[in-house]
Amino acid sequence: MNFLKTSVCTFAALICGATMNAHAADCQTVEFSSEVLAKFPNIRQACLGVIQSGDEQNAVFKTRLVKVYPFPDNRVQVKIALPDGSYTEPRTITTSPNFRAVVDGKPVRVEDLSVDQDLNIYIKVKEPMIALAPAEPAAPTVFSPLSAEHPTHVASAAKMPRTGSNRLNLLWLGFAFAIAGNGLSLLLTYVLRRRLSSFAALE
Repeated sequence: MNFLKTSVCTFAALICGATMNAHAADCQTVEFSSEVLAKFPNIRQACLGVIQSGDEQNAVFKTRLVKVYPFPDNRVQVKIALPDGSYTEPRTITTSPNFRAVVDGKPVRVEDLSVDQDLNIYIKVKEPMIALAPAEPAAPTVFSPLSAEHPTHVASAAKMPRTGSNRLNLLWLGFAFAIAGNGLSLLLTYVLRRRLSSFAALE
C-alpha cells in the first residue's frame, strides 16, 4: 500500500515538474518580434507564461499599479515586476469604459482600482502592444502601444491621478485657507475696535 502511494506521488510530481518546465520554456522559446524586444529587452526574464488567443500569442506578466486616470481617460500606469524584485519604468495602458480587471480574483472597474495593487497584463508576442488582463476570459482585451511615455495631456483636477500626495496637498491647502480666514477675521476685528475707540475719544 505504501509502495503504491509512493509511486502515485512520484508520478504526480514528475507530471507537475514536466508541466512547469514546459510552461517556463514557453517564455524562453517563444519568438518575440524584434520590435517587442527593442521596447522590452529583458522580457523573457519577466515573463510568467504564454497564452494563445485565437491566432495570437500573448505573454503574461505581473505588475504593480502606480497611477489611475479614471473616466473619461480610463488609463492606468503600471510597473512590470522583474525576477530580482525590482520593477520597470511605468507603462501606460488605455482601457475601455466598461473594462474590468482582476484584483484578488474579483472583477474591478478601472476607476475603482487603487495604487499599489497587483495586476496581470498581456504583451503581444509579435507586436509591441500591452493590455490589462480582463476579468472574464471571453471579454475583449484592449491593447495599447508598449511604451514608457506618460499621457500627453494634463488631466483636470477631477481627473488627476489618484495618489497620496494629492490628498496631502488638499489637506495643506485647507489649513492655509483656515489660517488666512482667521487672520483676516482678527484684522477686521482689530480695525473695527480702533475706529470705535477713535470715535469715543472724539466725543
